[in-house]
Amino acid sequence: MTLQRITEFDKKTLLTFFKPLEFTIAVEALLNGTSEGALWIDDPTLPTIALLWDFADGVYLVSKEYSEPLCKTIQKLFQDQIIPDAEKRSKSPVFVIYTSSDKWNKSIISFFTSKWTIKPEVACFFERPLTLSDPMKSSESLPAPFMGHPMDSKLFKNSDLKHILDLQEEIESDWGSLEKFLTRGYGYCVIDENTNSLASWAIIGNIARSCAELGIDTVEEYWRKGLATHVANQTISLSYKKNLTPHWYCFQNNTTSVKLAEKVGFQKIQEFLVYVIEKKE
Repeated sequence: MTLQRITEFDKKTLLTFFKPLEFTIAVEALLNGTSEGALWIDDPTLPTIALLWDFADGVYLVSKEYSEPLCKTIQKLFQDQIIPDAEKRSKSPVFVIYTSSDKWNKSIISFFTSKWTIKPEVACFFERPLTLSDPMKSSESLPAPFMGHPMDSKLFKNSDLKHILDLQEEIESDWGSLEKFLTRGYGYCVIDENTNSLASWAIIGNIARSCAELGIDTVEEYWRKGLATHVANQTISLSYKKNLTPHWYCFQNNTTSVKLAEKVGFQKIQEFLVYVIEKKE
């Protein structure tokens, strides 16, 4: 069996096929073309196996059957295309594997040599329904020396801003380019005016089916100052204004992220076993 990489397909057919993984909006964002990625499939009209990779860490595989020939086909795809491409994109590539059956989980992790670490994780998915109130109606203002700033072109013209390249790298990983993010995405950040440094930021990484997936990062020296809560609330508010339901994704053992999600009003909708595969340095 061979898999072909395709760019043109019937979206409805593929959305139905990937239904076992529909809880993650990343799949639909990839199929919509709002997020960057690659699709391999055996038959675009009557698929029995398909694999999506988002050019970062997300790998999504759905199959109607499992067999040794299929397993070897997927192994060759990883060895000949996905892993070499990932190593070009990052010095320390990471894959988070989502599959439609545990048999595929076990097979995929067997493809990787001792140069990689393999760890099972429980991925948690949250959403904040539009029926809840806009958090910015009751949010407190930022104390000095912090200043809030939307993610716009003006922000990225400030090349002297500390950590701006880290933010841009994260955006390009999700969206493919800064230009695409500024056109289709949005987010919010907090700047320390005393040091001209980004302190915390929230960006939308995926948009699909009237939902927007939120990602947050805070520079370590600014932890426990309430900044992550502030950028989360601002970005939730922006989502509400766009009539998009905010989504949140993290691993169960990341208790800080889970607590923050719950603090700003997210409700857990799904848990799913994944495998995190990371190349050793």
